[in-house]
Amino acid sequence: MCNFDEQNLCTYEQIKGDIYDWILKPNITELEPDDSKGDKLGNPHRKGYFLSAVADNSGPGQKIRLRSAVLETSVPRCLTFSYKLCPNHAGVLSVFTQTDFNGSSINLNHVWSRAAMKCHDWMNAKAELPAVSYVFRVVFEAIVGSIVGQIAIDDVNIYEGNCL
Repeated sequence: MCNFDEQNLCTYEQIKGDIYDWILKPNITELEPDDSKGDKLGNPHRKGYFLSAVADNSGPGQKIRLRSAVLETSVPRCLTFSYKLCPNHAGVLSVFTQTDFNGSSINLNHVWSRAAMKCHDWMNAKAELPAVSYVFRVVFEAIVGSIVGQIAIDDVNIYEGNCL
């Protein structure tokens, strides 16, 4: 699992050519003294980091992409992650698989997406990655909306087997 708490991108990398990048941000949970819920995983006063796709007002429609290391699998895999989209019209978060041939990445295949329709706290997502006979990468893509907001991911995990 990659929770970005080591202040690095784990095995993920920014895709060159994007105007903006995914940025590591501290996960500061402000709790009331009697709040026992804690952060998105139920850990009171959890510290750590997450990735945020940050762009200014000049960036509506801009794509901010992050991709995994090359994966090889002939069995299904499940991608799980936490995400946050806020406020309305902040943008869209999507996940793709990207075919990788001889170091050249081509063919984006849509796997999952959500648009920022209302503000919410961290949500959990699952996406099936089908068994394939070729190498591929997982790509997270944030498309900046018309309002400056937050598109963020955390706790990214890819494991063998179907999503339960």
